[in-house]
Amino acid sequence: MELAAGRYSYRVHVPYPPSLPLPAYLIDAAVRIRGVAGSVFNPMGQLAGVTLYVPDVKDIQVLRPGRPAAALPSGRSAGCCAFR
Repeated sequence: MELAAGRYSYRVHVPYPPSLPLPAYLIDAAVRIRGVAGSVFNPMGQLAGVTLYVPDVKDIQVLRPGRPAAALPSGRSAGCCAFR
């Protein structure tokens, strides 16, 4: 999933069964994530980003719920995986 913080975005890896629907309550929510960070490097060996590795979806705490799916801008649905 993708996590946006201000003008930056981060990839978050959470083991999650593909047979289950993505947790829609995380869309557009303010969250606190407990996990470890890993560096992402470009082909020239320069730091290009950060990836977060989270052991379980229970390690994502909702601080402020997001808007209901009906209130999201068009083109964005509860099935997408860009969380903020």
